[in-house]
Amino acid sequence: MGDIYDRPRQNLDCLSRSYPGVWKQVEAFREQRKELGSWPSWCFMPVALAEKIVGKGLPLQTAEQYMHATFLAAVAAWRSTQGI
Repeated sequence: MGDIYDRPRQNLDCLSRSYPGVWKQVEAFREQRKELGSWPSWCFMPVALAEKIVGKGLPLQTAEQYMHATFLAAVAAWRSTQGI
């Protein structure tokens, strides 16, 4: 039986391959938190910002892109806490 973190790590790797530089973008958005609307402290990153990453700054066009954005927002939060 595999480690319980195998699948989340695979998801993390998949996002890293699909969106090169994604984690630098996530960190840049988080550093600009106040300028971008100062979202609630309980939120790691709003899905709207993940949409900007997935769409490369353009409006999303497909349901698949929206799924990727929500998935990215969730995995980004997990990524920051995976060692806890």
